Amino acid sequence: MNKNNQNYKETFSAFEPSEKAVERVFEITTDKRKFSKNVIFRRAAAAMLAFVFVIGGGFGLNLAVNRKVPTYETLGVMVAVAGERNLLEAGKANEQDVFYGIYVADLKDSQAVTDAKNRWNSDKNKQLDIAQKLGTDNITAGVKSGNGEAYNKKLEKYTATMYTLSAGGFVLNLSDYSNVKDITVENTSRYGMLYAEYWNKNYDLNEMDTDIYHDVFGEKSTGFVDLKECSFGSDTEKIVFTKDELQFSVENNIGVFNTTDGEVKKGYTIEWEPSAYLNFSIGDNVNFDLTQIKDTILFTVNYDDGTSEQASVSLAFDSDGYMHIVDAD
Repeated sequence: MNKNNQNYKETFSAFEPSEKAVERVFEITTDKRKFSKNVIFRRAAAAMLAFVFVIGGGFGLNLAVNRKVPTYETLGVMVAVAGERNLLEAGKANEQDVFYGIYVADLKDSQAVTDAKNRWNSDKNKQLDIAQKLGTDNITAGVKSGNGEAYNKKLEKYTATMYTLSAGGFVLNLSDYSNVKDITVENTSRYGMLYAEYWNKNYDLNEMDTDIYHDVFGEKSTGFVDLKECSFGSDTEKIVFTKDELQFSVENNIGVFNTTDGEVKKGYTIEWEPSAYLNFSIGDNVNFDLTQIKDTILFTVNYDDGTSEQASVSLAFDSDGYMHIVDAD
């Protein structure tokens, strides 16, 4: 491990933010009206979130499960297999179950707003407790939370509050990239978008980025933590990881995390988030039926020999805004 990575881990392991600091990061990083188009800020925010919410060693959630029976109680297992190798699986990242909640309320209904915030806070405390317990066993666990407002384009105003809460992430049970050309990830619903961090070795730090980077990491390094994102129906419908990007990310401790079976190296974690289209849909109809949100995350591994393999995860939300794993249609 190089000196930069060692310092990163030591700084991270000693980082204990106050509750106010955590809430401030929530507030800063989720104010899309101010920051959604600020690429520099989004990169820095991603790093701050990693510091604040990931505990238990390592940096993320990377171990695909190996069972083959779906569960509907938690997001514990999800499998779809294709290709002649018949081995590829997609699943939760490690022992932390994947969780996602969307909490919506009409801004004109103050009691509904209070109830949504209280439910969000209650669930957040539960997920943080789960993550803390995993962390005491040196299992990497993360929780992210945010709040914003849904916009009605016709009325040209915000009409609903929208809190979000997530834990865990999605990966493949593939860690050896020696014969991999690239991995693509895409989704099938306009209501969702996918995010993934990776280490961009070609990213040049300008003066502003360098200052932010030094505040977070403490020293210079080649490249930067960057984001890839995609959404069905948008200009970018696929995330593509090349072999070099995956390997370089692993070398810089992106997607290298602790599990009960030891350290697992992936180089990425896929996270689902609501899209701008969903935000506008809720803004146009504050009583939007959240059960309309159904999505599939499709992983495709393209090998050097010209063959490909796929695995997918199908998601659906209930009327209370909680994500579940379902059988593919």
